[in-house]
Amino acid sequence: MKRSIFRVGLLTGALCVAGSSLARADEDKSTRLTREAAARVMPAKPADPWSWASKGGPKQFNREYFPQTKEAECSAAHDHCLPAWVWFVEDAIDAKDKPLARTAKAKAFLNGGLIEGSTSAEPRMFGLTGAATNGDITVAQKERAIAYRTVPATRAQLVKGALALALDYPTLRPESEMSALVSYWRVGVVKSVDWEAGKVYFVGKSDPYFIAATRVAMLRWQAGGNVEVIAKGPTDALTPAVADTFNMAEIKAPSTKPQGQVGADGQPVVDADTRAFEKTAPYACDTAHNHCMRPWTWLSKGNGEGDPMRFIDGQMQYIRSVGEYRKADGAKMYFLTEPAAAAKLKAGTRVFYRDTAVQDEGDANSRPWNMAIVEEVEPELDMWKAKGDDRLRKIALARVGVIKWFPGEKAEPVK
Repeated sequence: MKRSIFRVGLLTGALCVAGSSLARADEDKSTRLTREAAARVMPAKPADPWSWASKGGPKQFNREYFPQTKEAECSAAHDHCLPAWVWFVEDAIDAKDKPLARTAKAKAFLNGGLIEGSTSAEPRMFGLTGAATNGDITVAQKERAIAYRTVPATRAQLVKGALALALDYPTLRPESEMSALVSYWRVGVVKSVDWEAGKVYFVGKSDPYFIAATRVAMLRWQAGGNVEVIAKGPTDALTPAVADTFNMAEIKAPSTKPQGQVGADGQPVVDADTRAFEKTAPYACDTAHNHCMRPWTWLSKGNGEGDPMRFIDGQMQYIRSVGEYRKADGAKMYFLTEPAAAAKLKAGTRVFYRDTAVQDEGDANSRPWNMAIVEEVEPELDMWKAKGDDRLRKIALARVGVIKWFPGEKAEPVK
């Protein structure tokens, strides 16, 4: 985000320079453009990819343009606040030499011209401002430009093999029109899509991107050629309807029940989940979302705390991260847990708790939970007290055992 903020500063400076040396007419023009930017309404729907393209190539846009800087609703339904004339441009050499580090930036097609009022002496094929900015393609470099017309991700177009562009994880959307225009968008080929989690994975990369901050390339153009359709989904309707864009509300909340973790023989099962822990979830790690606890995480009965454990290679092991474990030091009682509820919490219940909110999946599944026995419950306050401790603690930050297991015995429900 620091880099994006830095770019915003550069671009804002490039667009809005004013000083005593400027003529009155320039000052008036700057005021007018600033006023236009402030009053501009963000898109109400995704733009048609062909609206700024023809079979022969991009359509030219060379008006001086001040991006709006105030925070806006830049969701996919609002086309990520991108102006309709935007082409995303990447460097062909970088795309070939750095296939896992491809980036693109939003640009206007200048067709070798200059934006009105520009003082740049070098004609450009693609640019954004009157001053040179990162990602601009001069006429001399035109063979290096690969330009794309994109649309927000939809189930029809965000498919395996599609070329997509996404903002760095965990960004969910641009903050403003300015942010959308100056950010670097990562370019990659779709490997898989997890619609329930709201994430997309690119070929060659282990970390995901949020679908909400992803766009799919529909058209492609390089100097000397025609515009070609590269969509992997239906090609007869490239423009998505607002209803087809991805809404964060579609993300499925994790189950609060530890289902499928014990076999018919009463022994823990090996779960096939290999997803890395999320650094940022699109929702709070609260009781409604199971404190971001994975279904296969057991908590051990330790000395005043419960260590997150996973059943691997026939035994319980401490969790450091997904794929990184340490063998348990001796047999203990292990619990599958669920969020505590005031209506069910009673004196004498063993609870695993935190004093502060769970931050993310790594926090929930690899850092020890405190453990105590409930002495008193204050349901009206949604609080509880631990045995031997007068402090009130939030029930919302506590978990209770549902199933318990001791090595060599069969798992059984916690009574």
